[in-house]
Amino acid sequence: MPEIKHEFHVGDKVRIRQWDDMKAEYGLDSGCDIPCPGCFVKGMRQFCGREVTITNIYPSGTVILNDRLGGFTYNISMLEPIEDLSPETIPDFDIDMLLEMEV
Repeated sequence: MPEIKHEFHVGDKVRIRQWDDMKAEYGLDSGCDIPCPGCFVKGMRQFCGREVTITNIYPSGTVILNDRLGGFTYNISMLEPIEDLSPETIPDFDIDMLLEMEV
């Protein structure tokens, strides 16, 4: 079973991974598709970088997304988290430093 890099949950906002990133990790099969779990085929490449929300996750790792993205089947191995910009993760803003900057 492949290593799971991120734990995803229903409702998570995620991004479809970049082709070159998945190609570097999984390589290409004889049909020039990426043999990751679920198989990322060439037709899916147009959706790389698209941000979507997970609406269901099956035990197999197959996910249902809020956008059908061409009707393809997606797997958690094809997703990456979108950086969390909740108040706890945003660095403190130093207004004094901004005021000292030359414009």
